[in-house]
Amino acid sequence: MAVKTKTQKQVNTLISDLQPLEQSPVQSVLTKDQIETENFKLEELEFTDKIPNELLPNAQKLLQNLQILRSILKRPVKIIPGGGYRSQETNAKVKGAKESKHLLCQASDIRVEGLTPHQVHETIEKLISEGKMSEGGLGLYSTFVHYDVRGERARWNG
Repeated sequence: MAVKTKTQKQVNTLISDLQPLEQSPVQSVLTKDQIETENFKLEELEFTDKIPNELLPNAQKLLQNLQILRSILKRPVKIIPGGGYRSQETNAKVKGAKESKHLLCQASDIRVEGLTPHQVHETIEKLISEGKMSEGGLGLYSTFVHYDVRGERARWNG
């Protein structure tokens, strides 16, 4: 029995006639194991409010960047109470900026044991310039540093 083979033209026609698969409107939700890192738990960002599922990818990116900082410094990096995700209501109570990156779970207010906020700020700035941490917002305050993963450079002193 002879096997029929298709010509390249026939194969190309078959391929071009294929319809793309429809994308499912349901997005899979990240699990805690996918978000959490060696030293950071999701709950650290949820001190005041639970993070909505649609913002979990932002939490993942933020915690991954904080893990890089922690691994390089070899010191505990602490997200201060209320310094992670905030709902609109909580953000209004703490008089946060109307467009705060905390609302999108892209921001953290941190302290590092044994380092001044200025030293932490300088370290993050260096790691961003070396491409080791994501570009974003970096605010220097007297008792903590604000770091966010907004994707564009923003700098300020509080």
